[in-house]
Amino acid sequence: MLFSFRLETEPLDSFKRVHLHDGDRSFKFVMGKGESEHIYTNIPVDSFPTVEYDGPSAFTVLAANDEVFMTPEQRKLNQNLVTESNVTFRISTRGTPKHAVVSFPAYRGNRGWAAPYGVLRAERFDLDDTLYISFQDPYLTAGSYFLSDSFGNDPVPAAVEVINRALNDYSLTAEQATFVGASKGSNIAALVSQHFDGNQLILCNYSMDIQYRIHRTGMSHLESALGYFGIEYPDAFKIFAQESSRKETHWLYSEDDEISNRGKEQYSAEFLTTYASKEPHGKMFLTEWDRITAIVRNRHSDF
Repeated sequence: MLFSFRLETEPLDSFKRVHLHDGDRSFKFVMGKGESEHIYTNIPVDSFPTVEYDGPSAFTVLAANDEVFMTPEQRKLNQNLVTESNVTFRISTRGTPKHAVVSFPAYRGNRGWAAPYGVLRAERFDLDDTLYISFQDPYLTAGSYFLSDSFGNDPVPAAVEVINRALNDYSLTAEQATFVGASKGSNIAALVSQHFDGNQLILCNYSMDIQYRIHRTGMSHLESALGYFGIEYPDAFKIFAQESSRKETHWLYSEDDEISNRGKEQYSAEFLTTYASKEPHGKMFLTEWDRITAIVRNRHSDF
C-alpha cells in the first residue's frame, strides 16, 4: 500500500521531524522551517501506519491504497508531461533535430513539499535543430534517484526505451546526444547513460556514494522506502569511472562538497574533464550555467 498524508502546524521556528511507523519499520521526514503545511506522499507500507509528531497539529490522510498519489499542485505542474510505463517525461523539438539533449532533475530538498517532483527543462539549452527529452523523478516521497518506482520496479529500462525510440524517430544516434543532470539528476544521468555508447555526459555535483549522501542529508525516508523493496544501492563511483573511461564526460563539482565528492577530486580518466567551482552544492548548477551551456554547444557544433 502507498500511504500519503498532510500535517498542518503553526509556522515552525526550526526544522523538525515527523515519524511514520509501519510495524517495526519507521520513516523519518523533515518539516521545513517557517512552513505550516507538510505533505508526504507514496510511502510504501504493509498496513495503515501511525504518524508521530511532538506538537499541536492537524493530520489528514490523503491516500491509502495501491495507486500513486499526486497533489493538485503537482498534477497542474505535470500537465505537459507524458507518463509511459513507469517513467514521466516531456519531448519537444526545435527545427529539424540534428542532435539531442536529455536532462534529469535535481532533488528539490528536504521538507514536505506539495509539489516535490521537478523537471530540468532540456529546452533551456536553447539550441536550434535539437530534440529535447526531459525526465521527471516522480517516485516515492520526493524521488528515488531512479533506483525504484513507487512499487519497487526499475524505471531505467523504460527511460532507455523512450530515449532510443525518440532518437530513432529523428534518425539520430547516441553520439549526437548529451545527457545532463544536476545533483540527483547527475546520478540518474549516469545510471541511464550506461545503456548508450558515444553520448556526451555532463555531471554536476555528482554523488560518488549515494547511500552516504542519503545518510548525511536528511533523506532517511528514501533509505527506508528502498529497504522496503529490497533495493540495493548501485556503486556510483564505479559507474562514474566506467562512463568516463569510454565516453566524453564532464564533471563539475563544488570544491567543499565532501558529501558528494568523497575525496575523488583528483580522479582522472581518458575521456574525463573536471571543473572545480567555489559555489556551494545548491547554487553551482545555476552559477555555472554559461560554462555548462558552452560544453553542450561545443559538442554539437561538430554535427
